[in-house]
Amino acid sequence: MKTNIALRMTALMAAVAIIPTTISAFDYPFSPQTIRAAYSLAEAPSDRLADFLKPYRQDLAMPKTGPWVRSVRIQTPFTFLVYEITRQGPNYHANDAERDFFGKHEPFRIQIEIAFTPTYPKPNDTAAALGDFWNDFKVRVTQKGEVQPVKTIGKPSFADPYDGTVSGYTGAEIDLDFDPKKIGAGDDTTVEVDTPDGQDVEVTFDLSSLQ
Repeated sequence: MKTNIALRMTALMAAVAIIPTTISAFDYPFSPQTIRAAYSLAEAPSDRLADFLKPYRQDLAMPKTGPWVRSVRIQTPFTFLVYEITRQGPNYHANDAERDFFGKHEPFRIQIEIAFTPTYPKPNDTAAALGDFWNDFKVRVTQKGEVQPVKTIGKPSFADPYDGTVSGYTGAEIDLDFDPKKIGAGDDTTVEVDTPDGQDVEVTFDLSSLQ
């Protein structure tokens, strides 16, 4: 048994190690090779998976006033696949993943996390008063030129019911989905967020280093 576990761990580590040179984030729709690489990564130790995903998220400092663009995260089709496999049960195997995801499509997604601060919104703002406040945040994504999303969805983040928040919210998430075929896999991708109070938040991801 110990020998089998050791061999399995060695295989998982080897699979993770080769992902950057053999698998493209834009192998789309999914091929058997991509699915098995994603499965190996999903089955790897949690700290190894966390290390792999670190470059896909950038956290920002809280401003002195106004809303906080707390983080910007990229999900490539490959990381979507990894997340989906991690959600499966313990008896889910590589052959199952290949059966379920071969030829499937996932978007290229950018997720923007907005957090409330002591100065945004007003302490007595209710959910009705705030409305779809996330629409007041203007997002622009550029590579060599501006890239238009095929879908944008905003939704509030809900507060703990006992934290005293009048609106019941702690912020929002904005998801922008793009056609992966319109995204240059080797291009820098810049995400700009203009906030209602005039902040201009900007982060850049080097897609050539991501999967």
